[in-house]
Amino acid sequence: MLAINQLYGFGVGGDDPFSLTYINESQSTTATISIPAGAVPGDLAILFQMGTTATAATPLVTPSGWTRAYGVNGLLSFIGRGGSFEYKVLTSGDISAGTVTGINGNSNNQKAILLLRPSKPIATISIVSTAGVFTSSDPPSQTITPTALVAVLCGIAAGATAGTAVVIGSMAANLPMGAVRATGGFIIENDALASETWDMADLGDVNLLLSCSIQVAA
Repeated sequence: MLAINQLYGFGVGGDDPFSLTYINESQSTTATISIPAGAVPGDLAILFQMGTTATAATPLVTPSGWTRAYGVNGLLSFIGRGGSFEYKVLTSGDISAGTVTGINGNSNNQKAILLLRPSKPIATISIVSTAGVFTSSDPPSQTITPTALVAVLCGIAAGATAGTAVVIGSMAANLPMGAVRATGGFIIENDALASETWDMADLGDVNLLLSCSIQVAA
């Protein structure tokens, strides 16, 4: 699903500005997830992942060669969870391999990869405005505040063990993660910075909410 605040139009003169374009996405309910179809070397892949583990905090696992943008995990009573965002500028080897392996909870796993295409080769990636909580009460709303273009605002929300995460912030839940328990959301900000809220309804015993801004430049 596509979520872009603004797109550049055709200008007169000057260099074309750097931008990111949505290409595709993939989902999984196991430890392994496929690279989305249509990927080419130089594309930016962002991995959204969540796992649930009985009796222990779910270990955060970053796939080999990827970089973690942000993650949070913990244990509440007898249920543990972990969630994180990872990213990678894809190579031909990544595309040939076809899959990556990440968080592996022993009770539940949900993942999505967001595939974005840069208009120019990516030179730098930085992370700002991180927030995360794993709580048995109502998670406080998180405000994602990017500080430089181009920015990809990212969120994960996971509800109770048998419930569906209900997102109520200004950023929509537009990135399915393979099953109903957790969902992702994203917005691509190509030419105008704007803060967004990421929030969820209180669904009981194990609410996981996390967010960040991934900032990309040529």
